Amino acid sequence: MRNIFVAAALASALSCVSVPAPQPVAVSRPDDPPITAAAFSRDRSTLWFAVGRGRCDVRALAIEAKTERVAFSLDSCPGSIIVLEDESLLLTDGTRFGAWRRPDGSEVMPASEVVAAADASNYVIARDGRLVWKRGALETEVGSRESVRELRLLRVTGDLLAITHRAEGELIVRMTAAGANDVSPVFTAIDSFDVAPRGDEIVFSARRESGFDVAIASLDGTKLNWVAPDPADEVVVTWAPRGNKISYLLRGLDSTVVRTVHVPTAFQLTFDTPYMAVRGIAWEPRAERFAMILDGPTASPHIDWIEYGGSRRETLVAARNLVVREPEPIAFGSSKALLLPPPAIRYGETLPLFVRLTDEPLSWSPDLQDLASLGGGILVVPAGAWGDGKTLADVLGALTWVDPGRIVVIDPPARLAAGTSGFTTGRTLLTLGTKQAPGRVFSLRELPEGGSAVEAADWQGAMVYLRGEFKTKR
Repeated sequence: MRNIFVAAALASALSCVSVPAPQPVAVSRPDDPPITAAAFSRDRSTLWFAVGRGRCDVRALAIEAKTERVAFSLDSCPGSIIVLEDESLLLTDGTRFGAWRRPDGSEVMPASEVVAAADASNYVIARDGRLVWKRGALETEVGSRESVRELRLLRVTGDLLAITHRAEGELIVRMTAAGANDVSPVFTAIDSFDVAPRGDEIVFSARRESGFDVAIASLDGTKLNWVAPDPADEVVVTWAPRGNKISYLLRGLDSTVVRTVHVPTAFQLTFDTPYMAVRGIAWEPRAERFAMILDGPTASPHIDWIEYGGSRRETLVAARNLVVREPEPIAFGSSKALLLPPPAIRYGETLPLFVRLTDEPLSWSPDLQDLASLGGGILVVPAGAWGDGKTLADVLGALTWVDPGRIVVIDPPARLAAGTSGFTTGRTLLTLGTKQAPGRVFSLRELPEGGSAVEAADWQGAMVYLRGEFKTKR
């Protein structure tokens, strides 16, 4: 989220202004690593979840006692945690990385990248860029990491399912000792799939002309039924453990909708998570509740769980960091932005506005916590909605508390259509990734229309400028 670029045309057009070399100040970086995967133990007593960047801690939360501990650590972060019949844990990204551990952290199978497993006699390992299926005494190469992904072994039959890439697109394939058959047609892309507990059907999300839609298919490839589609993309599908419910996500600009479908009747239940992105869902074994991995502009990654149907929601793993603001959706041209207004505005008071462009408006970033400490308002804008920046003027007309002389636009992408024409007096363009001279953490330049451009080497350098320029009056 912090990849901020400066257009080449801008760099050549601006003249440098002499700025005394500021002394770097410590900028606190909250401890807020992402939660990459979660799963319940088969006896429902424990929630396993992985936390980290690059290297991950696998933590165990005792549901009844609400106590949490680090069980073990991994050199990579899994995208999924699969609890096998013997309560051992397969932690994998489904293609490249895998670790098979017992609850005490000891290895079930040392020194092997196990990316799929049914039991100790049926598993898939990654070896020298290839994926090898070991089933009893048989060893079969099933493809490369580039051509096969999201491998899953069926508990009932022991067969292997995977998303396979071909020249014309992607499809789901079932591999058996006798050969392979196509479970789905070929699509431009497949987002995810999951297997029914009985092992006779799958649910998957695939791209069609209208976007990603959800379908249920038989494993022999003879039947396929689409769930009633929605205009939004339907992604991250799961099949509940007791077999008659599926769930998936519909991600919008200001919320994530979680939808569950009772498969026999097609009855749907839907609930919203305003101003939050749901990253994943883990059903508990009875399929009465499921856990959600969430984060958003006002809360770092955390886990809630909720009853099927949307009632009795509670927090299992609390957010480590918060931005204490009440988000407000606001129109931004044909798109939407998210406003984090100041906590309180006195009569006649004007405050700065920090416009944060991002590819993921519903994501947590410690940058937002830093900006909130400056006392102004924050406008989170989808980068694709920025255009030439003219829409910002319409938005500012409705925000009477904004000081027109103190507006900072952060993270404009290199594709900024009209250069810097919108940066008139009182507006500052703040970018990162520019190498600075020794002893300097940012540089200040004047723009042709009267605005300013601040170029910083990194976010710490940006905050040195912002804290010096926008000290809160309170």
